[in-house]
Amino acid sequence: MNNCKSVNTPLVPNNHIGATTEDEEKALKSIKVNFRSAFGSINNLNTATRPDLSHAVSSLSQHLERPGIHHWRAFLHILKYLRGTQEMGLLYN
Repeated sequence: MNNCKSVNTPLVPNNHIGATTEDEEKALKSIKVNFRSAFGSINNLNTATRPDLSHAVSSLSQHLERPGIHHWRAFLHILKYLRGTQEMGLLYN
């Protein structure tokens, strides 16, 4: 993801993150990613320093029980957003 193109929004505009079909669930399993573990990393960022991720993280959290490939793509979109906004965050004085 170091060389990925950044995006301006944490979620794809006008894209609803819906329920998972069996084919989408199988597609995610075929690429062998641990979606819950990956989700935990951005959830930690959201809680600690990046409240701009709240809506995106909340939308994905509704599908932790049965994630599909489109949820993984939404997660990757969040990573692309983070790539372009590395300098943003909460600063406490």
